[in-house]
Amino acid sequence: MNTATQHTVVLVSDSFIARVDISAGPVGDVVWSKRTERPEDFSLGESIELAYDDGPRTKGRVWILTDEVWSGEVTLASKIAKAIPTGQLEQTLALQAEEHSGSSPFNSRLGHVAMRRSGADSTWWVTQAEQDQLDEVTAAIPAWAGKLTGLASMNMAPDEITDFFEGDNTESYGDLAKEWLAKHLSNDGTIPIIEPDQRATHSSNAFRNSLIVTTIVIATTAALHIHGERRLADAETVLSRIVNYEKQLRKDVDRSEAKAIQDLDAQEENQANLTAEIENQNRLRQQIGERLASSKRPSQVLSTLEATAGMGHWMQGIELKDRRITLSGLAMDCLTVSNLLERLELEFGSLLSRVQPSEMSATPFGDLVQFELRLTFSENGLLPNEQPLSVHGSVAANVR
Repeated sequence: MNTATQHTVVLVSDSFIARVDISAGPVGDVVWSKRTERPEDFSLGESIELAYDDGPRTKGRVWILTDEVWSGEVTLASKIAKAIPTGQLEQTLALQAEEHSGSSPFNSRLGHVAMRRSGADSTWWVTQAEQDQLDEVTAAIPAWAGKLTGLASMNMAPDEITDFFEGDNTESYGDLAKEWLAKHLSNDGTIPIIEPDQRATHSSNAFRNSLIVTTIVIATTAALHIHGERRLADAETVLSRIVNYEKQLRKDVDRSEAKAIQDLDAQEENQANLTAEIENQNRLRQQIGERLASSKRPSQVLSTLEATAGMGHWMQGIELKDRRITLSGLAMDCLTVSNLLERLELEFGSLLSRVQPSEMSATPFGDLVQFELRLTFSENGLLPNEQPLSVHGSVAANVR
């Protein structure tokens, strides 16, 4: 049988569970109460279910007080607080409370009560719970008991922890539950309560996203205002570090540039030395090649002269000096000497720069002609300063 009562207060600490039924009226009376130890492995929801296992099946407004929710003070700059729309204050305070509560401002709910406004700051007493906690509490309340009216901390003030379970005196925590309820229901409304019905204001995703963006900006501005002096000092420290780092960086860059220039100069010097060495080696190769070629020149001359040999002339002397070859010998007649000159020009080709007879005369051997020919070679022909070559025969002989 249900008995009409106005309020049921369920208190859950880490060690004890209590249920207090309070009658209707401005100052209600404790109708029924019970206290029990909380099993170690019981969750918040299971503890609430245990509180309803015994006692009358009363229906009314349900209040859950527990030390498993965070409770404390949150401060904003007064100028910022005035600019925050009423519907966005909860989200803004949740953002500010996150540093202390560790709860996500976008996955939690909170209740708040304005405490004081001193100078540039405004302070609220805030109670914050994870959304999962709120869902667990709502599901744990029996249907016959009514619906959750509010979830709150057991503290009677933000800076103190109230122990509802000192001793086993049922009247002590019954009176404390009455005191807590009276304080909340008073015109002052001095205890923050998380009211599940407020979730309806967040049903629109577009509104929620807009609210998040707005409150982030406001909360950030408020934090900068509140901690302005400290952050300014921090900024000056950081700036000083940046300046020192820049100085050190410039020194490092200067050293690196100096070393790079030094290395570049060394590379250029090495490159110049290498280039000079390569040029020197090329000259040596050329000289060696020329020497090798010149060492074969006498045999080449003799081979060429052999190719020009004929029945009408005989070589008596060959002199090779610098770029000139002097040939001397006997010929049957002047026409034979002329033919010999043509053959020499043909065989030596472009190596010759000039071919001329230097002397022609009669001999004591009848009609024979004494001749001397000078062959001057181009620079690509015979090399200067060669070892002179001289071949002479005491008797006229056919080169063949």
